[in-house]
Amino acid sequence: MFRSYGKAAVIAAVASACGYAGAATITVTGSSSNVSAEGAAAASASTNLGFTVDLNMGAFQSRDSVIRLSLGGISTARFATYNATTPSVACKDSTGAVTALDIDVTRNTTASSTWDFGIANTSGSTSTASCQFTSLAVVASTLGTGTLTVQSGVKRVSDSDFTYDTASAKPVLTVSSQITSISVLSALNGVVDYTDQQGLGFDDSGADAAPSGAAGFGDHLVIRVGSQEGMTLSSASTLTFTLNIEAESGKTFAWLDDDNNGALNNSTSNGRISAGTSVTLDTAKNTITYVSSAVFTGTSRDFTVSFSHKSATPSTGVAISPMTFAPSSATVSTLTNSALAIGSWTSNGTTAKIPYMPINTTPGSTKIDPIIILTNRSSVTGTVTVNVVNARGESCTGTLGTIDGGQTKSLGGAPLRSVLSACPAYNIAAGEAMNISLTATLPASTTELFTGYNAESGRVTVVNSLNGK
Repeated sequence: MFRSYGKAAVIAAVASACGYAGAATITVTGSSSNVSAEGAAAASASTNLGFTVDLNMGAFQSRDSVIRLSLGGISTARFATYNATTPSVACKDSTGAVTALDIDVTRNTTASSTWDFGIANTSGSTSTASCQFTSLAVVASTLGTGTLTVQSGVKRVSDSDFTYDTASAKPVLTVSSQITSISVLSALNGVVDYTDQQGLGFDDSGADAAPSGAAGFGDHLVIRVGSQEGMTLSSASTLTFTLNIEAESGKTFAWLDDDNNGALNNSTSNGRISAGTSVTLDTAKNTITYVSSAVFTGTSRDFTVSFSHKSATPSTGVAISPMTFAPSSATVSTLTNSALAIGSWTSNGTTAKIPYMPINTTPGSTKIDPIIILTNRSSVTGTVTVNVVNARGESCTGTLGTIDGGQTKSLGGAPLRSVLSACPAYNIAAGEAMNISLTATLPASTTELFTGYNAESGRVTVVNSLNGK
């Protein structure tokens, strides 16, 4: 009977009969399992990481064939040159004899991702030979983030590539950032002093020490950067920590830079911020870039950024503004945290409660217009913000504007209506009864407030927490 066989089946049968069907296997020993990416990047060109490869052949090997070891997983990784590290290879056959394969080591003079080893002679059972490649090494500075692997293949005299008796890739080492986290250990919580210093510094409620060369009280922001302990090459890394601090919308850090040069020079500027490698202020004066460098050899490192004023009696004018800081970004090496909640600066300025205030904007006898008159008898300019809660418990906030030193300003007409118009749940045309809280960045001792409303029967005075005491 005639039987027909496919071409593939015939090739497979011949390969099996000749002992070609097996596959080699690799075992890697002596490697550094966890390498600092930062330490590797900073390593000198002569810093190498050694490892050993045990290669078990799975097929018959012949003289003049070439074994190739290839690095993978990290495309930039390179073997050290022959002059830097001289590998040696010892092979045994299945009986334990050391002459199964006589290997000639190629003297590569350029770092490469491959290393070739020629088979100069054979004896014994080469299809089950076991070869140990010792003193192999990879150049540390060529390692990027990832898992470095090594694999092998054989090119016979009749082959054009290393596709015979291949061994699958096995891990050699893992390269990762030694930085694990960036977090806020202590947020900004300074209280701007409007009682004694008219906004020129912080009061003593936080009791933070001022930065070097400053007077009065300061406010500290502490950022903790976590790092891994015991990584290979970690002690070789000097890393740069960069923090960007953004002011609240509409506010600036201009008080820190009276020289208008953006460099925040602590020796000349009115304001004080703790020194880093460099501390700069952008042109708009609303973003501080704080840069510092350190060697990360432990599990964490803390960076402290402190604010204060140069003098206990600084120049006239509001210097420090209460503000809630925008989420800040901090970067160390490859890790960036862009949403750090770094706190706020509040104030000990004026607060006033108006427990009941009606409003009705419908023209005619029912129209009621609130009266809020603020007098600022200090020399500073302040900002007035408002929180309004109606009878249904619906809350709304806004800004009633600024008031200069020595001025009186009406805030209950257009300024209040402008805030209320942005409150979708309010219906001031039909009438609302409101509980109003005012906050002014002004000293309470020199701030006066009159409140009332105009109705059909005339002006009605409303008692507030300032004029009712």
